[in-house]
Amino acid sequence: MRIGRMGILISGVALAALTLSGCAPGSSTSNTGSYNAEEVTVWYLNDAEAIVQQAIDRFEADTPGVTVVATAFSNDDYKVKRQVGLGTEAAPDVFTSEGGALLAEFVNADQIIPLDDLAESAGFVNSIGAGALDSRKIDGTLWAIPVLSDASFVWYSKTIFDEVGVEVPATWEDLIDVIGTLRAAGYDPIAMANKTQWPGSHWWSEIVTLACGPAFLAGVTAGDPAFDFNDPCIVEAGERIQELVDAAAFNEGFNGLDYDSGESRQLFWNGTAAMNHMGNWLVAAAIAEAPEFVDQMDFFTLPAWNGAKGTSDMVTGGIGMSWSVAKKDGDSANAQKLVQYLSDEKTGQTAADNGRIPVIAGPTLSDPLLQKVSETVNVASAFQEWPNVVLNPTLTTVMLEQVQALFGKDTTPEAAAAAMQAAYVESSN
Repeated sequence: MRIGRMGILISGVALAALTLSGCAPGSSTSNTGSYNAEEVTVWYLNDAEAIVQQAIDRFEADTPGVTVVATAFSNDDYKVKRQVGLGTEAAPDVFTSEGGALLAEFVNADQIIPLDDLAESAGFVNSIGAGALDSRKIDGTLWAIPVLSDASFVWYSKTIFDEVGVEVPATWEDLIDVIGTLRAAGYDPIAMANKTQWPGSHWWSEIVTLACGPAFLAGVTAGDPAFDFNDPCIVEAGERIQELVDAAAFNEGFNGLDYDSGESRQLFWNGTAAMNHMGNWLVAAAIAEAPEFVDQMDFFTLPAWNGAKGTSDMVTGGIGMSWSVAKKDGDSANAQKLVQYLSDEKTGQTAADNGRIPVIAGPTLSDPLLQKVSETVNVASAFQEWPNVVLNPTLTTVMLEQVQALFGKDTTPEAAAAAMQAAYVESSN
């Protein structure tokens, strides 16, 4: 299967969510040191090590006298390290970034450089789809080169489903029934590790999209002043989360387990849990950690309930990995050259070979699960980007905390919605 110009199709709703208006580069120059002509430093997430390393090897072979010093971080460690490091002498030359409000922060702080010329000279304007590139633009300027696309699904063990005699649920009500049957059969229905909060936020964003319709979250990510988290559909989404908890859908202690340590994945791999709600990088994790389990895996989109405004064929996700270049004194040529290697078709093929979905044209998806992911996203009626990667940091923090509290039943759906609305009003002023 050949991947098209985007790898995924992003709907108009998603483009609204991926585009920020009114953000302009700051006028001050950040003190991020100078580029080193003999060394390029790179920071990235450790789930992409094989993908990144092959690009570094090619770059170093083609660029005599220049060494790449790469550092890989776990998800949450990276966010902290990057926030502290950017704008200082310790800042990397090249690093992975997100879109939305987080990218706007780097731009407004004058911490990164535009990459439009690189995209043109490297041919990325033709080989990477416009939707993916637009997701990394602010006011028409490109600030990062996108590499991967991701989406979240409910993954399940075909072996366990066959053994217990349950089928893929077509409706939310079916899902609750399946959860009950799996629990009665002695399985944890769904493996989850929510200590770092973002896994729960992916559940929340999917359920909100079903409860409110896909245009709802697009409004808040685009800064719609009329947006109100107190809307009954947001409250209903909280109720649906707690319905899952009341149905004993998750493994014991899930709110205190760490996804980065693999605590939920292992429950899925070893047959303790029948399902795992996660992004399609779970395929890459299975290939690396439990290759014998890959053939047992399949997935379905989260099903809607009777009366939901959204539909079961909607998908939430986002651009997985994109590369930015820190603004420093001196010549950024080597840093930009490395970004070209990190984003090209060969890197895209390595990503596909390692269970990820590249956005660049050319690579072949040989894994049937990845083919199914790509096809599912391409026919989705809407594609909503995960709020935790596009909302402003103040609102994101409150959203993550409140969603974790919903899963822990430490708050009510009404109180969680009110706390998010207060944070939204505060962060919008």
